[in-house]
Amino acid sequence: MNLEMTQTPALRPRPAVPAFEMRPPALKIRLARVILDLAECAEIDVDNSIFLTGAISNERLAILAGAKVDAVARLTAQFVSLGLVEKRRQRFIIRQPERLRAMIAEFG
Repeated sequence: MNLEMTQTPALRPRPAVPAFEMRPPALKIRLARVILDLAECAEIDVDNSIFLTGAISNERLAILAGAKVDAVARLTAQFVSLGLVEKRRQRFIIRQPERLRAMIAEFG
């Protein structure tokens, strides 16, 4: 193919690349697993909600999930906004454990 200096070759369209959100959210799944694992160790089940009996901080969750504290804080806030968990003074109430299990099953 002969091109002069002023000509540029026609570019072929690139295949679509899935957005970041389309990939399985690995940290979200790890955090859900950590929360459910903690629930199996120490729980009080009342009205389909699981009350974790021990206090747990974002720092401890981050260590258990192998993540940074700020990432765990964002995901915990997301879980709260979705109604999956409730957090009261470092106490967790897992409001919808079945949705957390379904999330793990879907991506895990």
